Parts: sequence; structure tokens; C-alpha cells
Amino acid sequence: MITGNVGRWSLALATIVAAFFAVWAVCHAVVPGLDLDVELSLAGLTAAVLSLPLGVWASGPGGVSQQGRFVIGEIPREPPAFQPRDDLRRRLTRAGRITVVTALTGARGVGKTQLAAAVARTCITRRWPVVAWVVAEDETQLISGLGRLGRALGLCAPMDDDETAAGKARSWLESTAPRRCLLVFDNAVEADLLTRWLPAAGHARIVITTTQRSFEELGSTVDVEAFTEQQALRYLQERLGPQEETGARAVAREVGHLPLALAQAAATMRTRSLSYPELLARLQVQSIENALTRRPGDGYRLGAARAVLLALTSLPDPDGRVAELAGLIAVLSPVGVSRTVLHGFGDETDSAVAVLAESSLVAFNVNDRSIIMHRFTRRVLQDRDERSGELAERVGQAAALLTAFRDRIVERSRPWDEHRAQSREAVLQINALWDTASGRLNSDEVRPLLRLRGWMIGQLWMVGEHTQAINLGRTVLEDHERLLGADDEDTIDAAAGLALAYGGQRRHDEAIALNTKVVTWREEHLGDTHPETLNARNILANNYLESSNDYGLPDRASTAVALHEHNLGEYLRVLGETHRGTPYSWRSLCMAYAAAGRRS
Repeated sequence: MITGNVGRWSLALATIVAAFFAVWAVCHAVVPGLDLDVELSLAGLTAAVLSLPLGVWASGPGGVSQQGRFVIGEIPREPPAFQPRDDLRRRLTRAGRITVVTALTGARGVGKTQLAAAVARTCITRRWPVVAWVVAEDETQLISGLGRLGRALGLCAPMDDDETAAGKARSWLESTAPRRCLLVFDNAVEADLLTRWLPAAGHARIVITTTQRSFEELGSTVDVEAFTEQQALRYLQERLGPQEETGARAVAREVGHLPLALAQAAATMRTRSLSYPELLARLQVQSIENALTRRPGDGYRLGAARAVLLALTSLPDPDGRVAELAGLIAVLSPVGVSRTVLHGFGDETDSAVAVLAESSLVAFNVNDRSIIMHRFTRRVLQDRDERSGELAERVGQAAALLTAFRDRIVERSRPWDEHRAQSREAVLQINALWDTASGRLNSDEVRPLLRLRGWMIGQLWMVGEHTQAINLGRTVLEDHERLLGADDEDTIDAAAGLALAYGGQRRHDEAIALNTKVVTWREEHLGDTHPETLNARNILANNYLESSNDYGLPDRASTAVALHEHNLGEYLRVLGETHRGTPYSWRSLCMAYAAAGRRS
């Protein structure tokens, strides 16, 4: 079991309450006739004295008991005909002792992630208490993954944001983690970024997968190359059965013994009933640009792009829906796409995913909750759609899918943890789609996606990710101004979202500056009495009111009163007492009067 802040606080509070009533009962029994106020004071003093040490104890990090086992993150399952590569696994296992950092370096598709996943699965089988998998492609995913670890370990308060939770996880790894604790950072890109989040001490075992040689300075290095010829032949035999070795050797050589390419070539042969010579002929004549940039020293002359697209075109897909779903998954997050997000694709979602999985174009995480497409496959499909002119349509389809997911988040009531998790999922997918579309589409094509990004600002603020809401909000507003212009309505909506985040962090001057622009625009374009104008003016007045309360500036309270008086008059004159905004305007004006000292 895990003991963390929640369990400790529950025990601490129960102890304090019990002590209060125990002292009260003793006073009442031992000293008859003692005044009730004195009894309560003595009981309260005892509870207060106990609260300080118990509070310090409850705030400490939780630990893992001997019975507790936690698997955190999207650990890939073992693929068909998995080649154990025992030599690499032995080198990885022996690479270090305390706080060992092992970098798995190599080209995309050589099996770095699967090797790390095999180690993780072995640790799970051996009942290691903690096995965590963190995608480290960028700072957001890295912090989110560590934050998830912190929450799973019970280290966090309910409203801790990702960065706070990640910091607590790192502290736990440095001070409390047991020796049998594995943390994998998958597909790390920036060594300086990862270094800031690596535990500086402790017993946790750490594995990093990366294509960047700069990580070699962080610890022992295990170089992962493509399969040897014998491994490739054994893989093909296990997938396809005994066939003539000359053809198998030629196919393996043609795709450079790359594990990913071999998996997808084998799937093509199975679904199309092709022989090795027939597959070789197709690979030779297929004019598909290699999406993997060849590096000097690579041992293969053909990248996996040809095998990827050939596998896709060989699918049993009479209506094209399987290929369409593959294209959608390719523009969404490389971390994985939950079935909840894909729900809006249609009733055939599960069957289409099954076809893609059979052909090794997607995989499932160990809990079957997310669909994962290899990063190389994603790039191949994105570039294919861009060359054919279909990328804009694909991004539009994905934006519509995420818009439907957003609407379900907004419309349905659900437990707070579920709401927060789905909001984070939406932010993850919207950011990934933006990364795909940015710089490739024109302003009209990205407008639906810009609107989704604008919605993210307020949603992040609502679920307690205030710092991320502000940082993202600034970027989103800049993108709106660059692509749509400062006077576009969507740009104004983005400014309003950022102003909301500023106000929530008590950065009142910045909120006032932005909301002043919002009100001015709405007055000029919608009219002085339009409901959106009245609502924007009400928010601006509250910015002045809150800054008056926080900064002690009476002039701002007066400004708030004037704005609210004008606003309430317009609500009553134009929309009437029954409009939903009118009572809110009344209440806001009363609060402004109180702040200005007008209480009569």
C-alpha cells in the first residue's frame, strides 16, 4: 500500500479530534463543576499543541510498503515475435548501481523503446514496487509524466499543478525511493532539460532512451543498433513461418534490418499473401520518399517509410476508414490517444484500431487504455498527407474530433479527478495537433485549431494549472495575432482567456490591460449593450475591484463602481431583471460599493 499526504492527513486529523474530546471528557469527569468555557479552552489548547508536529508529519512524503506495487505511464506491451536481444538487456542491467542513468542511443525504429519496455516488463514481473514510464519528448510531457508519478505515490495535495507534483516526485526519488524502483524517460530530446529533473541522489534505477548523443555525458551508454542478420531472419521466421532463406535475407537487407520496418513488412506479406520475391519487387518500384533522414554510418540504404506505407495500403479497408483513422492518430499525440478521444470517430473505431494493430501500425499500452503509433510511422503518414495535399483536411478532421471531446468535457458532470484527467488529455492532444499543423497550413485552415487552443487557456486555469495557463496563453495570443491579426474576434477571445488566467494569479495590471482591449473591441464591433460586451465590462470592473482590494488603491474601487453602475443600468434597460447576467451584475455592484466604503 502507498501512504502519502491523503492518508497521513486523515490520520492526523482523526488524532487531533480524538485528543480534543478526550481532554474535554477528562476535565468534565475529574473536576466537577468546571466551567464549560474552561473545559473547551483546555481541550482546544491540547489539540492546537498536537496540530503542529502532526501537521509536519502529515506533510512529509509517503513511502512504498512491501505490499505496494505501482505501474505508472504508458509502457508498451511485448510485440509479436519479440526478439529479446539478451546481450543488450544484460549490458543494460549491469550498466550501473545507485542512481544509474543509462542512455539508449540509436536511430528511430531500431528498438530502443522496446528494449527499455522489456526491462520495465521484467521489473513488473519481478514485483518491483515502482515502475514508471515518462515520455520526455518535451518539457510539458516530461513534467506531466513526473507529476503523474507524484500523484500515484500520494505525495500531492489535491490542487497541486503538474510542476509541483513533478518536483515532489523528484524529491521522493532522491530521498525515499527503494532500490527496486525503475524510472524510464522515453525518447528524450534535450539533455539540459532532462538534467533539471533527474534526481541528484537516491537508489532509483533510471533508463533514458534517446537519439541524441549529448545524453552520453549523463551516465553509462548502451548503443542499440538494428537487428543483426540472424535476429532479423529469426524474427521473420517466427512471424511468417519457415520460408526460403535467400528471400528472407534479401528483404531484411532491403529494409536495413530495422525492427519497425521488418514488423510492417511481415504484416504486408501476411495480409496480401505475398512471397519474399513479390514483396521485394513492390519495394523496388514503390516511389515513396524516405521520411527518415539518412545519417552517415547508417547500415541500411532504405528507410522504413516504404514498408510503412506499403503496410497501410495493404490493409483490408474497403471504405477507407482504417486509413482515415491512421491519419488521425498520426496527427495527434505520440504519447498515445485514449479511446475516449477517438469515440467521436464512429462505431467502427474499435474494429479499425484492431486492423491497424494487427499490421503493427499502432500498439496498445499495457493497460489497453491508449493507442500508440510509433513516431516514425506518424512522420511517414504526415509527410504522405502533406505531399498529397490532404494534410489540411486531416488536421480539420482531428480538430473536429477534439472539439467533440471538448464539448463532452464541458457538458457532462463527472468526478473532479476524471474531469481534470480528461482536461489534461484534451490539452495534450490539442498541443500535439498544433505541433503537426504549425507552419504547414494557412490561417483559415488552422482557425478551428486556434479556437481549441484558446479554450485550453481557460480550461487549464479551471483545473488549477495556473502557471501553464499563463505561459500557454501568451503563446496562443501571439499565434492569433500573427495568423489572424489583432482585430480578429478569435484573437479577442484568446486575449480574454489570458486575462482570466492573469486575474486568477492576481496579476491585475496585466488583466486590466487585456480586458480593456476586449471591452473596447466588443463595444465597437458588437455594440455597447450586447451581452458579450456587458459580460466583458463586468469582468474588467471586477479586475479593478480585486486590484483595489489587493493593492489598497481606492481609485480603482471607484472605477469598479462606475463600471458596474453603468453595466447594471444597461442590463436592466436592455435585457431586464430576468436575464441571467442581471443578478450577477447586482452582486458585483454591491461588492464594489462595499470596497469603496459605501455600505448604506
